[in-house]
Order: sequence, then structure tokens, then C-alpha cells
Amino acid sequence: MEQRSSTDPYLTARDAFMTQRGLAFTVEWRRFPWTRGADVERALVGPAYLGNVAVGLRDGVWSWEDPRGGFRVVPRDDLAGLVEQVIETRAGFVPPLPRRG
Repeated sequence: MEQRSSTDPYLTARDAFMTQRGLAFTVEWRRFPWTRGADVERALVGPAYLGNVAVGLRDGVWSWEDPRGGFRVVPRDDLAGLVEQVIETRAGFVPPLPRRG
């Protein structure tokens, strides 16, 4: 395990998904509704099993989009709750295919 994971919330959360449920998340750069213009933020990105969910950290809470288009939040320090809630809301979710215009 990396030494930085204890101080980096993204690495700590990534490790929590792996140790608690065996799910491999990656840390990537993504756009969220709260980012402005061309800005991007760090995100945990889940596997296809979870619909490639992007989880971001905003104002002290983890936030991700649920299948109905709303956003769910879990306090930053509640990693067990984060793992369970992401799986609960996203397991087996397949995003719709883009429409051709």
C-alpha cells in the first residue's frame, strides 16, 4: 500500500473500495456539474459494474450521480458508508447509449 494513502483522501477511498469489496477504482480527472468552464477535478472512477461512476470530493463530502440524475453525498470521513452507498445506488447500472442526432 502506498504511504500517501493515509493523507490523500482519494487514495484512501480507493483503498477502501478494494479492501472492503474488492472493487478497483482509479483516480482520474473529470468534469462535475460544480466545476466551471474547462476546469476538471480529481475523481474516483469506478468499474463498468458500477456504470463507471465518478465520485468527487466537494465541500467536505463525497458526491456522485445516482441513476435518476440526482446527486448523493456521504461525509468525507465515512468511507464504509461511501463504499456501501455507491454500490447500493450504482450496482449493475448501465448508462444509456448516446443518441445520434
